This record gives sequence, structure tokens and C-alpha cells, in this order.
Amino acid sequence: MKLLVPIDGSKHSLKAVNYAATMAEKFGDSTITLAYVIMYEPYFMDSPELIEKNGQSKAEMVLGEAEKEIAKYSGIGVEKIVEHGSSAGDKIIDIAEGGKYDTIVMGSQGLSNLKRFLLGSVSTRVSQYAPCTVVLVR
Repeated sequence: MKLLVPIDGSKHSLKAVNYAATMAEKFGDSTITLAYVIMYEPYFMDSPELIEKNGQSKAEMVLGEAEKEIAKYSGIGVEKIVEHGSSAGDKIIDIAEGGKYDTIVMGSQGLSNLKRFLLGSVSTRVSQYAPCTVVLVR
């Protein structure tokens, strides 16, 4: 089984990591791909270099934490992807289309209420347009 787990460091994304690891362990011979999107939000005035530096640091921290969670389970391969973009939902869909995943497992929430209002829910977008099954974890 090939699972895609988009993560952002929120408690909901860590729940999704554990849920995916439980699924993978039960199915056996499974791989979890952890995906983190460094957001380039046009309304921020930070330089691209600063966004990249801060984004890479956070990506490494969040991916490392998720990888430690998966290590608690047995027989699961782990891959990591870091992408860049202004829409996390679109990037996740692109990754899913290119990787031929069986299932996307993701947290149902991750953004603050204000960002969700301004940008829309990433999980809603992914569940509507993903090329495979999407499991939302609360």
C-alpha cells in the first residue's frame, strides 16, 4: 500500500501520521510518503531567501517529528517530499497525481480560523480533487 500523508506540524497532522502508520502496519509491505509544502504567500513581504530558509528549517523539524512517530511501528517504508507553492491543496493534489498513491491520509484541520477563511480549507480542496481515496483524521 502506498500512502501520502501531507503534514504541517499541527496536532491533526500528527494524528494523521499515526493513523496512516496503523493502516500501513496492518496491510504490510507499505510505504508512507510524508509531504510538506513551503508556502509562498504573496501577501507577505519577506524575501524569497528568508521564506526558503525558514521554510526548510520548519520542514526538517516537522518531517523529523513525523518520521519518529512512524518509527514506533514496524515494517513501514518512509519517503519525504518538500514542495513549494502558494496553494498547499494544489501541491498535494499534484504530488498525489504524480505518485500513484492508493490513499491520502491527512488531518482535517491545520490552519488557523483566519487563514482557513481567507484561503479555504486544504483538506476540503484535496478531498474534492484528489485522484485517489482521501481519509480525513480528526
